[in-house]
Amino acid sequence: MDIDYEYASVEDKLLIWLNEFDMELTKEEMLSMTYLYFPMEVEVQLPEYIACLKELETLNLSGALLTSLPGSIGDLGKLKELNLSDTGIAELPESIGRLKALRQLDLGDTPITELPKSIGTLAGLEQLNLSGTGITELPANVTSLTGLKCLYLSPTSIAELPEGIGNLQALEWLSFSGQQLTSIPESLGNLAKLKWLYFSGEHITELPESIGNLAALKELGISQASIASLPESLWSLSSLTTLSLLNLRLTELPEDIWNLVGLTSLTLSKMGIAKLSEGLGNLQALEMLDLQGTFIDKLPESIGNLMALRALYLRGTPITKLPESLGSLDHEIRVYLSASQHIELPENGKSKGLKIIRDTMN
Repeated sequence: MDIDYEYASVEDKLLIWLNEFDMELTKEEMLSMTYLYFPMEVEVQLPEYIACLKELETLNLSGALLTSLPGSIGDLGKLKELNLSDTGIAELPESIGRLKALRQLDLGDTPITELPKSIGTLAGLEQLNLSGTGITELPANVTSLTGLKCLYLSPTSIAELPEGIGNLQALEWLSFSGQQLTSIPESLGNLAKLKWLYFSGEHITELPESIGNLAALKELGISQASIASLPESLWSLSSLTTLSLLNLRLTELPEDIWNLVGLTSLTLSKMGIAKLSEGLGNLQALEMLDLQGTFIDKLPESIGNLMALRALYLRGTPITKLPESLGSLDHEIRVYLSASQHIELPENGKSKGLKIIRDTMN
């Protein structure tokens, strides 16, 4: 039945508007919907009466041609997930603070430069993505979100992480990168539940000693930083299973690195490291070892102790021969080399599990 728009209720007006996007909804379906999605690159201007969607839990506007939100967005009392990534949103209404059920807020790759003060009232917020935004300072109202579990800041224009980041006691995932970042606060060590930490920044020169307090940390990735040494406390992180050090200024490894016996993945790539000690053999849980782009010219014989090893990346290294002990392992190990790289296999490994894989990477 056709609806006379001039005399229509706000619910009927919303139905007319939604069906302009070929949704073909009935009024009953509209009022009970929990998920609303708009295709990418479709022009969308949410009407004030979007608030009629009282059951809505997920609003996905990622990639839509959207520049603003109506103040009534705060009336979506059951909304749990709001995705505004890759849109033209430059600011959020203060009413966003009324979304008490909100768990995920994605503002990635938007021109937004600041957050409303009311965002600090979103006590239930668990995931916040500010990657690729114009935000230059992490406001205090974010560091008061004590229920936050995931914070994404890669890349970011933020020049300094505040000491208040240590207040995020529930945080499990933290990633940040940026050309302006110069330091990491000591309060990072207060994040007792942190499991995944990834960061980069060419002006970062050191890690805080407090990083050794991150007892729950499982994965640590550091790349493209001006770090020439690592704190001793790092080697006490017994829960660590993945350690990735890429393009740092390290030229040697401390012996204590081999205390990380729980590692299953170790990347030591594009650095000035020239030697691995026999301590490598302590990492018997190791499944992947990446030494690409280092000056290492010889692998220690203790590599034969790595019974779990499945992948060995040697592209761009001066290694010309694999140790005999590696050939004694009776399972398949993939050895990745550049196309022009020549390497001598151990005599006892020529007919066993070593599988050479060449490609065009150098």
